[in-house]
Amino acid sequence: MSSTRSVPPSPTGTGKSLVATGAAAFALADYPLSAEAFGAATQRDPRWVEAWSNLAAALARMGRIDDALELRDDNLLKNLDERDVRSLGGSRVTDEILRLV
Repeated sequence: MSSTRSVPPSPTGTGKSLVATGAAAFALADYPLSAEAFGAATQRDPRWVEAWSNLAAALARMGRIDDALELRDDNLLKNLDERDVRSLGGSRVTDEILRLV
């Protein structure tokens, strides 16, 4: 049985379209594509907290716990305001990591 993909095979485009691609891929359990899209979004806008958080969740789902935890590196928090820093510790990433441990 073949499945059809509703997301592009390689993430390109604007930051918003990359996050949308990552979210769609995550929903389809295509975690490698999801991580690639969220990673590309963080490259375009390193201050985009949602992209960093979702990247960590995708990496955790792929079993890459150490990589997900590395996103907690304080150097990644440069130039973020306090509200953004607090949102990085969201329950989604924690839940994903705990589920896999």
